[in-house]
Amino acid sequence: MDKKKNKYDVDIPKEVLDAFARYIIPEIRRFHESEEGQAFYKEWLEKYSEYAEK
Repeated sequence: MDKKKNKYDVDIPKEVLDAFARYIIPEIRRFHESEEGQAFYKEWLEKYSEYAEK
């Protein structure tokens, strides 16, 4: 297995990270596209307006 150390000194096999990414990315997209996600993002942008697109 291909292992890579990170700044927290935890060995996580690349295969595990890849599998996690394949799972979490669609979940993040679904949340962002939902009404709840859009409302959360709007509130977040109001709090952190420096990240709003100009």
